[in-house]
Amino acid sequence: MKKILLLILLLLLCGCQKSSINYDELYKKMNSYDSYTLALCNNDCENIEKITQKNKINIYYMDVNKLNENEKIVIETQFFGGGYLDTPSIVIIEKGVLKNRLSNNLTDEKIYEFFKNNRIVEE
Repeated sequence: MKKILLLILLLLLCGCQKSSINYDELYKKMNSYDSYTLALCNNDCENIEKITQKNKINIYYMDVNKLNENEKIVIETQFFGGGYLDTPSIVIIEKGVLKNRLSNNLTDEKIYEFFKNNRIVEE
């Protein structure tokens, strides 16, 4: 019985987990050659979470309400070309460079298609 419980626990832990990231951690990633996917949201990213969990996509989540004005400006410059920080948004970074971004009115279909078109999820 203990082995079964342990196996179930391991299976749950191996799936996609919600990974929150704070500004300091993101800043380090922004100044590296890391590849990652980031969701920028106000409070919650429910529809993004639903798609990422269903498809076991690794993604970082950031609540932009926790950012100060200077931090928002850095993110706007890095991911939005100096434009306004739209939420919710998903950004894909490959080797430290912005590959693609999806913002505003994120339906489940748009999110899934975005991940599929960027080869984050297979059909």
